Amino acid sequence: MKRKIILGTMILSGTVMFAQQNSTPYVTPFANNPSQAPTTANAAWYRGGNMNTGPAGNANIFGTRWNSPIYTITTGINRSKLNGNVNYPINGVLPPVATGRNGFMLIGRDAPMQSGVGNIYAALGAYSLLHLNGEGTAIQDLGYRAWMRTGLTLTGNRDLSYFGLRQIGAGEDRTETVIAWSDNSAGIADEMAFRFMG
Repeated sequence: MKRKIILGTMILSGTVMFAQQNSTPYVTPFANNPSQAPTTANAAWYRGGNMNTGPAGNANIFGTRWNSPIYTITTGINRSKLNGNVNYPINGVLPPVATGRNGFMLIGRDAPMQSGVGNIYAALGAYSLLHLNGEGTAIQDLGYRAWMRTGLTLTGNRDLSYFGLRQIGAGEDRTETVIAWSDNSAGIADEMAFRFMG
């Protein structure tokens, strides 16, 4: 019995001691742009968890404390991009608010924009708060509207859909819930369908 208690105590102590490593800053070399390199541990990328000792709201972070998007890459290919504080035009249109496209999330494949401004990951990013990009040789940006913010944007097959909120006027508390879709080609019908799968 005594051996079991000692063994149990050793296992429990080992678990407590090694359950989480101290936060370890990792600083990327930034060979191409040294001016963007973090200069302190507080600005670096943190791995392996963080202790609960930072300023309020900064404990247990995953990411950076400096203004940079966070990319997820597998097999050398972009899979997602979470914006930092950023603003960029889509089809020549900037957002109507000062917060730009801060914190917007793009998930899906990389491809060129139909308007010719470059690939979506390098030139832009998410259109709305959540943007899922599927298959196709080019990404539709011609159907984008400035009010497409708090919602889900779907792009794929050279077309665009949006499901979300649209603020009406300049004041608060007047909002539409919108289902929108767009097409960029005359003579080719894109339809909205409700299908029951029995």
